[in-house]
Amino acid sequence: MSTRKGTAVFLNQIIKESADVMMEQMMKNEEKFNQIEDPEYVAREVGLTAIKIQDMQAKRINNYAFNWARMTSFEGDTGPYLQYAHVRLSSIERKNPEILPLPPLDSINFVHLTEPKATDIIFHLGAYPDAVRTALKTREPSGIITYLMRLSHSISSAWDVLLVKGEADVEKARARMWLFLLAREVLGAGMRLLSLTPLERM
Repeated sequence: MSTRKGTAVFLNQIIKESADVMMEQMMKNEEKFNQIEDPEYVAREVGLTAIKIQDMQAKRINNYAFNWARMTSFEGDTGPYLQYAHVRLSSIERKNPEILPLPPLDSINFVHLTEPKATDIIFHLGAYPDAVRTALKTREPSGIITYLMRLSHSISSAWDVLLVKGEADVEKARARMWLFLLAREVLGAGMRLLSLTPLERM
């Protein structure tokens, strides 16, 4: 991207094209797309997330190669992947109304959260304060991104193991829902720290 070579790409153009790509991706699932109240807003926010994550992912002293395909992908350590992780966590209450309302957190029996996938998520949640302190000390947002990606991968790998819907033991299902809701809170907090807007549908 060089103004002397006539190949400059300006930020407003990048934002628009990124939003257009996200809109195309969202429209591939007609059922979910029809549930989005403001598709243009959501597409723009996912696009902005894609841009910001790629820009902040590398340490500040390092250059990076701008990559359209990678930036707008929903796979790998990208902004759209983070948004998808948050959206999926946000859907858990809508999909499981039969076990709501949840009891207070302090009444949950944590014996129901001893599976390796559950303890892995708990470990990552406990690491959030240290990740924030390190980022503050080093002035490197990349550390927060690395943390959020690891948390998201941990959550993603647990979906098919820590079942909520279809779990016969209601107390276990509620404990797992609490775990996923806490993960959503931490993931959302980290995203907001990076000036991102966590979405509930996309």
